[in-house]
Amino acid sequence: MIKYSGKTYSRDDFCIVIIDDTHKYSGITKEYVKNIADYTILNCISMNIDVYITRDEESTLQHVDYEKAVVISAGTEFLYGDDFFKYIQGDYFLLGHILDMGDAYYTLHEQCYVVDLVQLQYLETAIGQTEHCEPHVQIEPNRSKENIHDHYTPKWIVQGENEKAYKHKLHGWNVISYAMDNDLIVEVFNDNQRKSKNYIYPDGGGIDWVHKRQHYALTELFYEENTGSDSLPIPKNPIQQLVLPASGDLWRRLAAPGTEIKFFDANPLALKIMREKTSHLKNIEYHLIDAVSDTEALIDIIYDIPDTYIEMSNIFAFECTAAFYSAKYRLQKEQMLIDHANIINATIHFDQRAGDLKQLPYWHY
Repeated sequence: MIKYSGKTYSRDDFCIVIIDDTHKYSGITKEYVKNIADYTILNCISMNIDVYITRDEESTLQHVDYEKAVVISAGTEFLYGDDFFKYIQGDYFLLGHILDMGDAYYTLHEQCYVVDLVQLQYLETAIGQTEHCEPHVQIEPNRSKENIHDHYTPKWIVQGENEKAYKHKLHGWNVISYAMDNDLIVEVFNDNQRKSKNYIYPDGGGIDWVHKRQHYALTELFYEENTGSDSLPIPKNPIQQLVLPASGDLWRRLAAPGTEIKFFDANPLALKIMREKTSHLKNIEYHLIDAVSDTEALIDIIYDIPDTYIEMSNIFAFECTAAFYSAKYRLQKEQMLIDHANIINATIHFDQRAGDLKQLPYWHY
């Protein structure tokens, strides 16, 4: 088990447990999943959520000490900031994708679920791993007639009364059964919770979203505001060379009369909008550069000028593009830029760094 602690402190209400199931994936799908999982770690620790990487789901849940655990597959990522974590507040024992599998007892989809660790450890029960061809008899839960989709996704399940013979035990069978037997609350993910995460299936389903998001970021997205600007390391001397992405209005805070401003971006639209916003200025340049894939081109426009300031925001840890670059690659490129900044004695600032991932997870070895 590998633990990553929250960036500035550790929340105690819940943690993230990522199950390393990357062996289920192959080819380019596996690379996407590994890269997304790398970003998920960075994203969560930046929100001060402790993250655990494990290949032993049962043992890890027995030993982590929080109120709840959000357990996900490596192919699951959280969207829209911390929306998912706001939506999972509540008094329940188990929350997830609960599936009615017919001749197999109800299962908990491995892509994501939330469990109350206090009750789980108090009850001394296990999640329950898949056991195919394991005939057994259990009380059949009562379920809604309506489904979220298809015929196997009930909107709710509660304790039942009648026994039923099942042929298989699938993931989560034990914890669901225990909850039903003890009349504990089991909730099914609602629309908000579903929409605030994405999952890449082993067959490649879910990759479309990743490509659409990247396309949007590289062709249509323009940030009206800058993130992390409250903690900028403002130099004492006036900045002579300012290098920053084409977004927001950070340049207004940093530039002085006579500052040479160099905007860069991988998105032509962002550069176009910034050009329109700053057309009245002198000593300004606009460069179409993907700082991650072509860091050398960015370095080439940063001259050895005194009082240089380089703003990198979260470019090396950006959710829209992280799926396409490994953590190792982003770390290497980020360090290349830092080394150049050190050589010319420039100030460089990141909202979020690839380098915040201090230890690479299992799937890199």
